[in-house]
Amino acid sequence: MSITNLKGLMRDVVLLSQTQTQMQTVVNMLPKILLVDDDDVFLEVIDRALNKAGFNSERSSASSLSEAYSLLAADTFDCILLDHKLDDGDAFTLLDKLAETENSPVVVILTNNDDVNIAVRAMKYGVVDFINKNKLDGQKLKEAIENGIEGRNRHRALEREKDALQRMSFYDELTGLANRHLLADRLTQAIKSAE
Repeated sequence: MSITNLKGLMRDVVLLSQTQTQMQTVVNMLPKILLVDDDDVFLEVIDRALNKAGFNSERSSASSLSEAYSLLAADTFDCILLDHKLDDGDAFTLLDKLAETENSPVVVILTNNDDVNIAVRAMKYGVVDFINKNKLDGQKLKEAIENGIEGRNRHRALEREKDALQRMSFYDELTGLANRHLLADRLTQAIKSAE
């Protein structure tokens, strides 16, 4: 093998390695979706509707709440598409668990029930959309997921900025030492607790 061929082969190996790294980065950027429904046929319907709408994502599925708990304990998800009624409970059982966790995923509830009271209760839990299974539209589902994830990401970014601003208001940026604002805040707290 000549040196020219060897250099060409080395270049190809480097390009292949870079391409694989770029592909892995794209895969890591795809939203991770957990589909929770006890009807396997409907899980396939959801999957096909999202594919038809051109929604690229990593998808996992669970046919029960207990299976969903296991998947949530083992991995993080950006969104959960959650059936309202399951064999081992309802959506609110899982929503109660998610309320206890930090950085919980966006939730979209899928149901055959058009009960407004259930929809209102779900929205109080922070559910981003409540979609009737009989009127399932892949594009609407895609938009609900994307808007929910985008809203959650904006909220998290604002929280980080708020925390950074609060830290900057209490600590000197250059030295990292507490400043007079922190001292005044702690003195006020100490006086209130002493009263």
